Amino acid sequence: MIRFILCGLFLIFIYNVNGQPFYNKFEKFTLSPAQRSNVINMKVEALETPELVAVSLKWNGIRKISGPSFKLQYLSYENKWSEELTFINDTHLETDGSWGTFLPLYIPENAKEIKILPSNLIEEIDVTSNIFIVPMQKSLTDKTSEMSSLANCFCDTLLFKSRDQWQAPNTSVSYRYADVTHLIVHHAASTNTSNNWANVVLSIWNFHVNTNNFSDIAYNWLIDPNGVLYEGRGGGNNVVGAHFCGKNTNTMGVCMLGNLSTVEPTEAALKTLRQILFWKSCDSKINPMTQSTHSGVNINNISGHRDGCATECPGNFMYPKLLELRSLVKASIDACSVTGIDEKMEDQYVITPNPIKDVLEIPEDTKWIKIFDFNGKLYLYTSFLIENKVNVEHLLEGSYIVQILDKHGQLHSGKMIRVN
Repeated sequence: MIRFILCGLFLIFIYNVNGQPFYNKFEKFTLSPAQRSNVINMKVEALETPELVAVSLKWNGIRKISGPSFKLQYLSYENKWSEELTFINDTHLETDGSWGTFLPLYIPENAKEIKILPSNLIEEIDVTSNIFIVPMQKSLTDKTSEMSSLANCFCDTLLFKSRDQWQAPNTSVSYRYADVTHLIVHHAASTNTSNNWANVVLSIWNFHVNTNNFSDIAYNWLIDPNGVLYEGRGGGNNVVGAHFCGKNTNTMGVCMLGNLSTVEPTEAALKTLRQILFWKSCDSKINPMTQSTHSGVNINNISGHRDGCATECPGNFMYPKLLELRSLVKASIDACSVTGIDEKMEDQYVITPNPIKDVLEIPEDTKWIKIFDFNGKLYLYTSFLIENKVNVEHLLEGSYIVQILDKHGQLHSGKMIRVN
């Protein structure tokens, strides 16, 4: 459900998704270099106690110009103005230079007022602000969906939050589809901290739809610093997104939440990134180690956003990791393509406790683990191990062979029984 409230010079949209409301406050201003002061002052005016407040901007000029710059300050309930925060220009857009948008800035939930500070004004422009507010709401479900194994070479476990689970609004969209040949890695270039990353995903949807005027969220997938994977653009597998410099056909876009030019990506997020790229490489028969032509340019099959246009994305800490990431995806494909069990067992591994329902505990010095059935079919291979535990709840009931390689290069094997 969507409601509209006209309040003087601004408009509030109120959405209701599965009983949970959120809303936008839009205000429009005209700025001119001839004015003595172009500072924009706005009240947050939350209708309910907010859990997230995000502010984004769109500007329109008369002709092609270099573009304005903007900073933001907020007034807390202690009546103290914050330090200036800088808006970052969105580089996903196809624009002729006469308009542009700025990525969301996230401010404290108790902020009372906002001050927008423009600079580099060359001519008169119109600016529309979008204050997006998610009220305090019931805890979201911890439920996840499991990715289907669409290709024989994918043998990992991939769980994700569906669009319903992060409360994506239902909108009428006509999606396009194309075979995927290139996998593009992004970062959100936004907040590095959140108590509810699903709300951050929702705010990115709002920015793309209500500020950029996209039909849906631009990315196919998003990953938070805890390693949680979120389904992005609707429409399913091979849907065309809006993330790669206007050259989106034949690509899949994955966005790492956070600003990865100011912080390193977490190990949990990198693990999930490897998994989703591994899955899609298998699904679309993409060689992660090679290059191929996209829109007339030869680029890596796993590339960063900056490989397509002038942008810092996917961040200065993330981009150098793509080289190793391609190798890890290739190693995962090779491992899951094994047709039989290596017989060169140097030591027997006693699994305890056994039988196992959900989680297999492994030694601390494990480098990788493989799980086969007794016909030699590989069901799981991973070298990304968190707290020396492996989730096996996706396996059917039955007996399996477990192989682990320790840090000394010694191979161990044992038998595992999986029960429900």
